[in-house]
Amino acid sequence: MSAITSQDVNSRERIFASIYFLKRSKLFEAEKPYAFRFPVQDIAQTNMNMERVDSISISNIRNEKKPLSFEDDGIAVLTLKDNGLESGSVDETSLQSYFRALEELLKNYLQASHVRVFRHGVSNYIPNNSLDSAPRTLAKADEKGEQDT
Repeated sequence: MSAITSQDVNSRERIFASIYFLKRSKLFEAEKPYAFRFPVQDIAQTNMNMERVDSISISNIRNEKKPLSFEDDGIAVLTLKDNGLESGSVDETSLQSYFRALEELLKNYLQASHVRVFRHGVSNYIPNNSLDSAPRTLAKADEKGEQDT
């Protein structure tokens, strides 16, 4: 498993990766997919099966000729001008400010009556000495054919 930085993706036209997706199941019509991240007894650890899809083309969507449309492409790139995280510090106050700005942006874009962040995770970025300290987007590309667990 190797990490690919946004700098790597920017320098290439396109890369290919294998990605695991949730396999469809009739079970999910009656039961939500779940996976416990801690040991459990008397119940299955998960009710999900993942399936590997190979040769998925990945490219830098920021360089698209035409803007991506949520309606046509299922994805859009939006700019959050005031995200509340300019200071670089990630504390509860700055996170809440960021969430409110993000909710407002999405509410306006989607023309929704209400948008709310109800779950989040924070990743701690630790710069590598060989790279500058600017934040980078990371993607993992599977080189050995193993599932990332």
